Amino acid sequence: MKRKNRPRVSDLINELAIASMESRQYEAALEQFQKAAQLKPSTQSLTNLAYFYYNEGVPTGDGAWEIKEQEAIQLLESVIQRKPRSHFPYSLLGQIYITEKQFDKATAVLLQAVSLKPIQPNLNNLGVCYYNQHRWSEAADCFKKAHLKRNRGDSLSPLLSYGVCLAKLGFYENARDTANQLLLYNQELKDDSIENIEDEIAYIFYMLDDYKRFAEIYSKLNLNHYAVEWFPPYFYALWKSEGTRNLENVSDDLIRHKKEEFQEALQDDDDNWEPGRRLEYMDEIQQDIDFIKTHVDRIKSGVRPELDYEPPIETGCYLFGCRRHNHPTYTDD
Repeated sequence: MKRKNRPRVSDLINELAIASMESRQYEAALEQFQKAAQLKPSTQSLTNLAYFYYNEGVPTGDGAWEIKEQEAIQLLESVIQRKPRSHFPYSLLGQIYITEKQFDKATAVLLQAVSLKPIQPNLNNLGVCYYNQHRWSEAADCFKKAHLKRNRGDSLSPLLSYGVCLAKLGFYENARDTANQLLLYNQELKDDSIENIEDEIAYIFYMLDDYKRFAEIYSKLNLNHYAVEWFPPYFYALWKSEGTRNLENVSDDLIRHKKEEFQEALQDDDDNWEPGRRLEYMDEIQQDIDFIKTHVDRIKSGVRPELDYEPPIETGCYLFGCRRHNHPTYTDD
């Protein structure tokens, strides 16, 4: 007589694969995920293998790992042909399509994902698609819904993207209110040592031409830890709100710090530099100095730097049978 509720072999292999992954035994995990997919190419086994391919990859033989996006896409495209009842393959495939800049394809599968189960990542990522298609109103709606799914400690990116969309749509007061709300949330997260996105929240004030508020936020940041590409909007905000002298004081301080880094590299007698790396690094510093000087001159002539915002992709665990996230296993009809 058959035992009732006996675990399927494929489920046991899947459980072993996830346990190996949790304990960082990635080669063993890959072997088990591949074994499960070969034994029974189901929605569960193919989705989990695709998830591993995209998040961990495969070993290259020299101690490194290579992400396999295309292999993951092929597996997931075959899975969604089965019209599964779970949002996992749709949410994951949509996320990957976005990284490949295939926004039309991503929109289609994420709409399906959201119809099955709207969660913060797939709602946000659908908003990312609409944003990149310049469909600001639809993007704002998705980002707002994604934020409403937020738990304490979750990313503030959906709300930030929502505020940016409001500014693009011309709802300036609502955008300002959203930016101020973000600053309050951000302070809570800083207190919890989770993240600090003040520099990105400032984008909204820049879009609203509130240069004083933008400059106030940036003046509290240690800009020596930032790439110089972040500087031009701050320089412009300083110039508009406080005049040329403050702009020159800030830019001179940044250049002085760069020159100190240059001298430290020049005088460093450490033998750990890779061949040619010291000169390459010093050249990069000089390029940064030239970049700062060029943009300060442009700003003094009245050129307003553009501020590009790319809404972040939200990720999630899409492993069937993941105990850490209480994900059930999946059985095809």
